[in-house]
Amino acid sequence: MNEANPGRFHRVDPVVLDDDPFWSVVRRRHPEVDVVLLPAEPPAEPPAEPPADAQGGNASADQARGAADAVLEVWRGLRPLLAGDGPLAPPSVRWRAGMGQSSLVLRKALTGVAQDEGTNLLLSCLLHLGEQGWALHPGARDGLPMLRATDGQVAVEAVAGPGATVVTLTSVPLRVSADVAQVVKDEVRAEVASWQ
Repeated sequence: MNEANPGRFHRVDPVVLDDDPFWSVVRRRHPEVDVVLLPAEPPAEPPAEPPADAQGGNASADQARGAADAVLEVWRGLRPLLAGDGPLAPPSVRWRAGMGQSSLVLRKALTGVAQDEGTNLLLSCLLHLGEQGWALHPGARDGLPMLRATDGQVAVEAVAGPGATVVTLTSVPLRVSADVAQVVKDEVRAEVASWQ
């Protein structure tokens, strides 16, 4: 594969990106960067069975804490980018249920970080996560710049809206009892609050 023979890749007119809310900003601010459009990926494999104890029941407290630790580690890396030079209040922490499983969710709405500044923030997050080998999926939703990324254990979604930029981190889904979910949620809330 070379310039003359791009293999399965093909040249695309760069103006294709001019209307995209995310990539148009990247191209304008970084003209030295070449954007490469890859062919569509094959559909993702269905997720593996969620971790559960030997009897096939709920995940143990240690498994739930492991999922929470993975989310906290990502938050620890993104927090300086989101805070900038000022303080940053802790994110909301909750469990989101669906199909008999729950995922730990940290969400932070950065009010006052509008679309232009939010797009820059998304680019910073993209670079940070990309350096760590994450699968990155920047794009737009309803005309708003967004970034989706995953490392297989945690999913990040960030959207730069007109009045706020919202960043959401989600753990792998687990079957978790209400008692364990509450304990882990309280531990995560205390942890992120201590980073002030």
